[in-house]
Amino acid sequence: MVDIKTEYILITATILVVLLASIFIGWKFFGKGEIIAATGTIKYIPLEGGFYGIETDKGEKYLPLNLPAEFKEDGLRVKFKGKLRKVTTVYGWGKPVEILEIKKIGEVEKVGRVSSMNASEEAIKSLLEEIENITKELEGAIE
Repeated sequence: MVDIKTEYILITATILVVLLASIFIGWKFFGKGEIIAATGTIKYIPLEGGFYGIETDKGEKYLPLNLPAEFKEDGLRVKFKGKLRKVTTVYGWGKPVEILEIKKIGEVEKVGRVSSMNASEEAIKSLLEEIENITKELEGAIE
């Protein structure tokens, strides 16, 4: 038979082990990720329903997990700081990054997918793609 004092020590030790294990697991999977800082260009990637990524001036590709709406603009030049995250996404493009700071630094000329397109044709094509994406989202919401 276990006395009250021994039972108290066992319960306290168990709680301590669970707490330490939780802290370790949290640190290992959600803790300090590598912080990166770079300058790059926001790119609209027309895969898997379309999404926005950042391609740095060094050619690195990052998939922002929390890109603010005002930065979702193809060709926008940005300076950003982010924390790399070890998560799996459906996009298969770029390294997932949680944006910590981001600011606009200007725009670069957009390069059309078809070189003969002028700026107004590119703008119309972009609007049609956006309408198509919204339509798909609405159809998904209705189902």
